Amino acid sequence: MSILTYPMELFFTFLDPVLWIGFLALFWNVVSQNSVNPISLTNILAYFILVKVISLWAFHPDELNFSRYLGRVIKDGELSKILVKPLKILPAMVFEYSGYWAVDLAFSFVLFAIAIKMLGGIALIQLVWFLAFLVLSFIITYSISILVASIAFVTKEINGICHSVSHMIRILAGAWVPLMFFPERTRELLSLTPFPTMIFAPINILQKSSALDTVYRDFAVGIFWSVILYIAAILVWKNNMKKYEATGL
Repeated sequence: MSILTYPMELFFTFLDPVLWIGFLALFWNVVSQNSVNPISLTNILAYFILVKVISLWAFHPDELNFSRYLGRVIKDGELSKILVKPLKILPAMVFEYSGYWAVDLAFSFVLFAIAIKMLGGIALIQLVWFLAFLVLSFIITYSISILVASIAFVTKEINGICHSVSHMIRILAGAWVPLMFFPERTRELLSLTPFPTMIFAPINILQKSSALDTVYRDFAVGIFWSVILYIAAILVWKNNMKKYEATGL
């Protein structure tokens, strides 16, 4: 509620994504006009609006904010306070972290409605596929966040690592550079990684840019990486928790 006490802070909270979306949309629209298949400014705008929406709905895959939060909890010893409570540690931290971006989350529904209007509406099956990919995006982001944050068990500072990984995701997932601008061979290689599932694939569904066989392939790849990364994240987290030592509360 503190953000409501400071109206200017609330104003800039809403202004920040608008400026970010506008800058990237204008830049890539100019680039698109010099490509073989130019993309309209409306579609580019809708694309980057949906990037922001997915970022808010899927636990910030392009920023890894949850990883930074977990790392801070581990580094500052706040984890000890959670351990003494009758709670499941990771779900408890997920819900606590979620409270920090409640205002942004509410704003995201407005952005989503604007994007759908700009795309001329969507079919129900597109929405279903979009939500299915969104679940996979959340699981992959959650898993990567835990894996990166687990480094805080063995080192005092993980911000640099978080920055490096988040920048890599922004490029390879399509948050900064739409993957349709990548060379075809590069796109094919990226389609076998977890990154497109995090941002680009869900947007492709809404923009009607994928054939049905491509949707099935991307979804299968997303499920594969979701399972692999989630299992790896839980195993790494449990192994580190067995070694975790803290004194005092």
